[in-house]
Amino acid sequence: MDPYHETYQGPTEAEPELNEIPIAVMVELEKKYRNGANWFYWIAGLSALSGILILIGSSFISAITLGSIELIVVLGKDFPALATVAGIAGVVIIGIFALMGYLSNKGFGWAYIIGIILFFLDTLLLLWFQDFFGLAFHGLVLYYLITGVAAFYKLKKLLPRS
Repeated sequence: MDPYHETYQGPTEAEPELNEIPIAVMVELEKKYRNGANWFYWIAGLSALSGILILIGSSFISAITLGSIELIVVLGKDFPALATVAGIAGVVIIGIFALMGYLSNKGFGWAYIIGIILFFLDTLLLLWFQDFFGLAFHGLVLYYLITGVAAFYKLKKLLPRS
């Protein structure tokens, strides 16, 4: 429009993009998402460590292990005929949590959710064992896992689809 025309109101300012997302928000969501997903690695590693500690007779294991690993190792220890099967089952369970960590970090939301469900079921096993210290630790880990998956889906919603 002509600046000398009577209805001219000056240069128009560029409208801000409605979909602009502050980089700090995205970085924080990414951090929460990755931290949550990395807890699957911690679950696998600490469960392997605690399985070894159970085998050598240590009593410092309840908080840092999966209830399923604790059960499997004890069954293998008490029933020598089941030792091989228990060992294989323990390795498979630990491997599943490590795989959930890997897939969650690669952006597979379904793996994140399946891992949380499996960990929640394991938490119920600890409730059945009445291992309240382990239950409290599992609750903390569940908090970080759920916070991470929530951040993952928020980030996925905010980022443009390609």
